[in-house]
Amino acid sequence: MKRLFTRDLWIFLFPVMLTIWLLSSPVPETSTVVETEPTASSSLSSCESAMKATAAISDMQDTVEDLDPTIRACATLDEFITASSKYPEALDGADEETVIVNRCKYNLTLQDTALCRAVP
Repeated sequence: MKRLFTRDLWIFLFPVMLTIWLLSSPVPETSTVVETEPTASSSLSSCESAMKATAAISDMQDTVEDLDPTIRACATLDEFITASSKYPEALDGADEETVIVNRCKYNLTLQDTALCRAVP
């Protein structure tokens, strides 16, 4: 009888003790791999990088002057239009050529840039 009680107790306690041991064992940390688009600076031209930075500015904080570094970085109107097509939120739907003509006309510090010299 004693032997039967010991065996029954062991059958009951073993799974309980095993569960407690498993729950108290440290869980190895796992790393999560998140795939993102390539961020290598060599994959973007300086014009595209500047446009990307302009697009990242919150709509509640952006100003027309935020586009000036992009105007300085882009050499041609085609390059500017290509970059703005990749990051359309930078111009919020404004016509690229109109934006460039106005920024170049009204900001004297931009008039010597390659892009401003390239547009009429």
